[in-house]
Formats: sequence, structure tokens, C-alpha cells
Amino acid sequence: MSLVLDREIWGLNPQGFHATNILLHALNGILIFLLFRRWMAAPFPLLAALVWLTLPIHTEVVAWICGRGLSLATFFTLLSMLAALNYAERRSPKQLWLLALASSAALLSHEIGIVAPALALFAVVLHTPAPERRRTIIPVLIPCGVVLAAYTLLRIGIVRTGAPSTEGLPAILLRGRSAWRSTSGGRFTRLR
Repeated sequence: MSLVLDREIWGLNPQGFHATNILLHALNGILIFLLFRRWMAAPFPLLAALVWLTLPIHTEVVAWICGRGLSLATFFTLLSMLAALNYAERRSPKQLWLLALASSAALLSHEIGIVAPALALFAVVLHTPAPERRRTIIPVLIPCGVVLAAYTLLRIGIVRTGAPSTEGLPAILLRGRSAWRSTSGGRFTRLR
């Protein structure tokens, strides 16, 4: 959807698509800063954001237009973590709705978004004091569970993928064996 929106705004000009990717990357850096600011003292959140922004592994996601899904999944995953932390502090139901929406958007952006609910729970566990942990985790667990269940049902229903199967493994092994026989004459050869 974001690519369609970009096409409506920029037409077929690739510079607009790249500008959107750079904007998303910058927003992710800001969210990293906001997240780390809750856990660490003064210079470390800024350093974490700068490391995130300058890490060479992110160049493909930012430079390639088709890498948008990963940037969006990262954005929504970080947003879901912040929503979960906000709920742990304020107990606002709005934050649970934001958590559910952000986790869903992360999953719809890219399959790596499956980690969003787990990371949100992990952040709440780390942030909440032990006596309040149970009272905080259960309400956070509900939207996370609903999102994961809905995704699993949609995935099974639409894509028609069930559990991994080894049903075709013997056929693959037999094909590999026959290919080996046809290329090597069926003999083992020693490498010197």
C-alpha cells in the first residue's frame, strides 16, 4: 500500500520512492532513540540511534525500493514495543489498541513482523517491576495473542500452508541419488 501511495504522490519518479525509504529509516532511528531512552542513561540512546542509522546492513533496505517492507515492519515493531511500555506505565487501554494495530501492521508489512508481539512482551517484562509484572503482562498478552492467532488463521486459510511436512523427502533423496549415479557412474571417487 505504501508503494501505491508513493506512486500516487511521486508518479514513477524513483527519487520519491527513495525519499520515502530514507524518511522511514530516519523514523526508525527516532523510535530506537525513544526506546533506548527508557532503558539507558544520557549518551547511550543517542549512540544506539546513530549506530542504527549508520549500520551498513541497512543500506539495501533503504536503497532498494522493494526493501520497504522491512523498514515498515521495523517501524511497526518498534511502535508496538513503545505502546506496550506506555501501557506498562500508564495502564491506558488506548496503548493496548495501538499495540494490536502496530503488531498487525508489522505482520502485514513483512513476515519478520511476527517478532513484534514477542518483543513487546519482552520489553514489558524487562521494564515492569516484579510485583506488578503479572498484572501488566496479562493485558499485554491478550492483544499479542489475538494478533498472532489471526495471522496464523489467515496464513493457513489464504496461503494454504500447514505444518512443515517431510512427505516429499524420499522422492527428493531418490532424485539426488539418481543424479549422483548418472554423473559419477555410481562410484565413490577419492579427492586428493
